[in-house]
Amino acid sequence: MKRRTFLTLFSGSVLAPAGINYRQSQSATKMDELWLDLDHWLSEHLPEVLADLNSGCSSEQLSELEYRLDCNLPEDFKAFYRHHNGQKGNTTGLFLGLEFLDTDNIYSEWLAWRDLALEDEELATAIESESFPQDAIKTLYINLKWIPIARDWTGNHLGIDLDPGPTGTFGQVINFGADEDRKFVLAPSLTGFIAWMLDQYQSGNYQANERSLALQDPPNQHFLDVVPLVFGGN
Repeated sequence: MKRRTFLTLFSGSVLAPAGINYRQSQSATKMDELWLDLDHWLSEHLPEVLADLNSGCSSEQLSELEYRLDCNLPEDFKAFYRHHNGQKGNTTGLFLGLEFLDTDNIYSEWLAWRDLALEDEELATAIESESFPQDAIKTLYINLKWIPIARDWTGNHLGIDLDPGPTGTFGQVINFGADEDRKFVLAPSLTGFIAWMLDQYQSGNYQANERSLALQDPPNQHFLDVVPLVFGGN
């Protein structure tokens, strides 16, 4: 796929649907358990990645991020960031090679995309995209309610979707960015994605060195390249 040199955004205000607070609370509790297991696994297998993680967010930092992004973040997102606020970037990325963004970098990525979108508002809908499953993700090129949590440094991301399509779920994890015209639901929540990722690591389905971390099967050098194979729609 041709690499693009521009990014674009679409803005829309959205709040968490009513009635999901209990489910989010359960998901946040599960996230605490997942971080304990992930920290332990990293300490044994990738201590350099564990050492690269920042300390956790305060409630004030999370509230400030919500204010800056004009959104309500899912409770499991907040639970995730209370343990570690991204990574320093001195080694490979936590997310199968993609860098785990701290809150400042989340905002700076989001802000850069918003500013670029202001230069040409039509770009948000001018580029065709696809959703897998169908109608789970809005078929925009980009949406300001897609919040990046990981990056590959070429304009592509993993993120949480706060403005899903009619069959999607608030807080689902998706791929999006400069080259990600085919968008996939990787998990219905950040908790679900972290559980899947941890399972790949614990089962040995990874390959790693100081500057690289990826799935072993299917073989790849960039996680986003195999998202269609792993999550369907290929």
